[in-house]
Amino acid sequence: MLNFGIFGVPMVGADICGFYPQPTEELCNRWIEVGPFYPFSRDHANYYSPRQELYVWDTLAQFLIGSSVMVSPVLEQGATNGTALFPPGILV
Repeated sequence: MLNFGIFGVPMVGADICGFYPQPTEELCNRWIEVGPFYPFSRDHANYYSPRQELYVWDTLAQFLIGSSVMVSPVLEQGATNGTALFPPGILV
């Protein structure tokens, strides 16, 4: 997908979590993790599919980029802070 720019199609991306059928929670979370690295990404689904935004899943929507950057978005409207769970180990 990222090589499409070579062929003159710079704005290409995927329907995050898929379009149809319903994805699993784990698959959707992993797809959302890679979405920011696409030139274009969106959460998009079939009208009859269940909602698949981050705030409808039960798991905490945070992930590591490499070993140094943790992304922990605030998912509640109007919230001014959030909770992040740091993995055990030495944090430098």
